[in-house]
Amino acid sequence: GYLSLLWVALGPSLLNLYSVKVLGGYPETLFFGNLLLLLCLSLIKHEGSENAGTRFLWLMGFISGLAMWTLFMIIPYLVTLSLYLYKKRPDLFRWKNLFILGSSFVFGALPMVLYNIQHPMATFTRLGGRVLHVTRDDAGVKGVGLLVDMVKNYASDRLGLIKETFLNLSGLFGLPGQGWLAWLFSGLLVIFFARFFFQRDEEPQGHPNVSQHPDARFILTSLTAATLGFAVLFGLDRSRHLFPLYTVLPVGLAIGVWRWSRQSRRIAAIAFLLLVAMNCATTMKLIETTMVPDLGALVRELE
Repeated sequence: GYLSLLWVALGPSLLNLYSVKVLGGYPETLFFGNLLLLLCLSLIKHEGSENAGTRFLWLMGFISGLAMWTLFMIIPYLVTLSLYLYKKRPDLFRWKNLFILGSSFVFGALPMVLYNIQHPMATFTRLGGRVLHVTRDDAGVKGVGLLVDMVKNYASDRLGLIKETFLNLSGLFGLPGQGWLAWLFSGLLVIFFARFFFQRDEEPQGHPNVSQHPDARFILTSLTAATLGFAVLFGLDRSRHLFPLYTVLPVGLAIGVWRWSRQSRRIAAIAFLLLVAMNCATTMKLIETTMVPDLGALVRELE
């Protein structure tokens, strides 16, 4: 836990950039997503209390709607929570509870709902046009032929986006998303998390950890798959579009260090310190290149 906190506190440049500058609701998505995860786990714990369950459903629906209005990047969290709740509490998927979730969701997303009533489906039309590369002029001119073009373009674009999404994994650590370093680091990250997701640990002292907990594995695996799938399906080709993985990375890295420490504490310490040093280095470079304003022109004008 402390290692996760330290890695986040001295986080990678991408996380720091979108946490301190107003760039589209990304830190809010992390906040809402993690809050929904906590509420979901609390809902599971209060299995025998119907009143508490109703309150949690109202709250989860409202926060989900508010998060959706903030940024659609909350969708991977919602997919993960839906799968987990269906796995643990299928009895919750009744019409009464679905009505509670739906109505509170609409209330939370009310600003977005009202905007799309005043401007008919403007948000979804814009998003759909971005994904399918369609303009309003295309829709009026091409007619039926537009559908064939959309299917062809969509299928071909997804193949390229799989590669882009893979390389963007390195960007989560502040590294460039191109070149041999991106291929190497992204490949190592995939191998690392594949072992985390599918390898079960045995704790000799009998103290369970996150990697042994089936619910934690299910949530983190589902969130990872949903985030990657969301990026590919919706044509999101930047590292920032993998932002929900910042919920997974601290936990996975802490478990990785814990595993290495069982083999060699020195290797584990060196590996973790290198990751933190890389975070500090990429953040300092980011500050020098993008976050420090160039006042040269202003100074010359004043002189």
